[in-house]
Amino acid sequence: MINELELLYSVSELSAVDADMVAVVHEASKNGFGIDSDFARENVAAVSMAASMAMITTNVTKDVYSREWRPTPTGVAFLNEMEIEEG
Repeated sequence: MINELELLYSVSELSAVDADMVAVVHEASKNGFGIDSDFARENVAAVSMAASMAMITTNVTKDVYSREWRPTPTGVAFLNEMEIEEG
């Protein structure tokens, strides 16, 4: 899990799954991260879950994909619900 998350939100108030999801969606919002980056490898379960739940995507426009994960509107809403500032 990402240590920076502790600065953003009290981990004791989140389940482990929520904390991991917040960390992944927040990183996608703040910096974006490559599909084969160390961050993606270290957080493979949470990245997979966030992508499956349409919180992050590599889709840029219709039929155009990148190699970088970025947040979707659903992911941004999730961060807002968790009271985490995006970007």
